[in-house]
Amino acid sequence: MVGLEYLELPQAFSVVPSELPAGPNAHGNRHQVVVVGQNFTSSTECVIEGVLTPTRWLASNVLECEIPANGRTGGHILLRLRERGVYFSRSAALRVDFTSQAYVYRVEPAAVLAGRAATLVKIYIADMGALTKASGSR
Repeated sequence: MVGLEYLELPQAFSVVPSELPAGPNAHGNRHQVVVVGQNFTSSTECVIEGVLTPTRWLASNVLECEIPANGRTGGHILLRLRERGVYFSRSAALRVDFTSQAYVYRVEPAAVLAGRAATLVKIYIADMGALTKASGSR
């Protein structure tokens, strides 16, 4: 006797967050993203750039995927889903962008008097990716 099982294809609608800071996060070397969609099972897996990554099934419409930071200084990755080893439509690929982190290097004025109605504060910000590249090119 042959048994058949009907599976609804998993569909991914969005990934949250869709932007991550480049480089490792504050808790280690991996970032977590949540994939929102439908028809997910405990067998649905996240594949990042062709590599299977740790996936946690939270509900039939929510997955949590770990994304290795890999020291990225920018760019994007594609996240795809597979169910029981089978990939689905390429249109199901979701894009996650890596952005450089900002660094505040100066605030003016450094102090203000209490009770002043309004004080203009200037915040100077540098792109950490650009600073890293500049210091490495000396």
